[in-house]
Amino acid sequence: MIYFDNAATTIKKPKKVIGEVIYSIENYGNPGRGGYPPSLNAAKKIFNTRLVLANFFGSYSPERVIFTLNATMSLNIAVKCFTKPDSHILLSCFEHNSVYRPVNQLVRQSQTEYDVFDVDNQDEQTVNNAVNLIRENTRMIVITHVSNVCGKILPVRDIIKKVKEKKPDIIAVVDAAQSAGVLDINIYRDNIDILCVPSHKSMLGIAGLGIIILNDKLEIPETTFFEGGTGINSLEKIMPPETPEHFEAGTQNTPAISALSAAVEYINSETPEKIYSREKILYDKAIDMLKSLKKVKLYSDFARNNYTGAILFNIDGYECEDIARILTANQIFVRDGYHCSPLAHQKLGTIDTGGVRISFGYHNTVKELDKFYSVIKNL
Repeated sequence: MIYFDNAATTIKKPKKVIGEVIYSIENYGNPGRGGYPPSLNAAKKIFNTRLVLANFFGSYSPERVIFTLNATMSLNIAVKCFTKPDSHILLSCFEHNSVYRPVNQLVRQSQTEYDVFDVDNQDEQTVNNAVNLIRENTRMIVITHVSNVCGKILPVRDIIKKVKEKKPDIIAVVDAAQSAGVLDINIYRDNIDILCVPSHKSMLGIAGLGIIILNDKLEIPETTFFEGGTGINSLEKIMPPETPEHFEAGTQNTPAISALSAAVEYINSETPEKIYSREKILYDKAIDMLKSLKKVKLYSDFARNNYTGAILFNIDGYECEDIARILTANQIFVRDGYHCSPLAHQKLGTIDTGGVRISFGYHNTVKELDKFYSVIKNL
């Protein structure tokens, strides 16, 4: 099996991650819900994971590391809880439906308006495009760090710096679904207000867990995303006002949280720089391979230093679904279609056709890429 769909989820996990899942299932109780060792140990493990993640992403406050079901839920919390009625939101043209749909839901409820800023080949122009769309009532800007469709890296730090110079109170939300664990992210250095991360992609954890990290300076709204038991203040009718309990209700996914702690330990031992370098070697080689074939149309080679992980392409004479089916028959697994990101496909000119996406992980090899190339070359 050759697995080239890491932008969706990374299948191969470090052994330590798998071990933590098994240990958690066999030894931990319901965290924060009892005074006996299995419950207390689970609660301790979850808090330690908050510490690990806070340190990894440059936060000083583990209590502002909040666990969710996935990055989609994290982004929904950011958009729906931290905006206000009659406000304005800025989105990049590469935003995933986990941003695009919540924003449009607010529009349908007549609560907000939004604009989409264009991402240019030149980072300076991209920054200007965002700044030029700021209004007096602009409340939030949401930026995907890396496009899940074509691997484009957006100049997140520069965008946030310039938009905050023009409007200091703007809330900067970063979707790190494709970058966390591969690219360097520091919420204080980069002036990020809300960072949203999934566990199961390049963070090398398992599915069923997302993270939202809030900057210390960010005021916590009264609005909650959902309500339920937290293990504290059980006689109160409303959710606790403090984080993380304000946004966490019900039993935590202790196996996934434990696994993520082990995953971060593995990433730190390898270093994100080394993981990125390994993926970049595959990316550059794959681009050269695909460019050598006349019938292949690439959508991911504008400026190589600004791309990582994912490559989008089509082949003249084939539907993208046909290409994916042929690759699957050769035990090479990729993603075809629209990748939950219509804005990106509008930008890339593939809104009528979709495309084939290959995306690399830390475990992929040049030998696997050679096999992929031989199949594509035959087509």
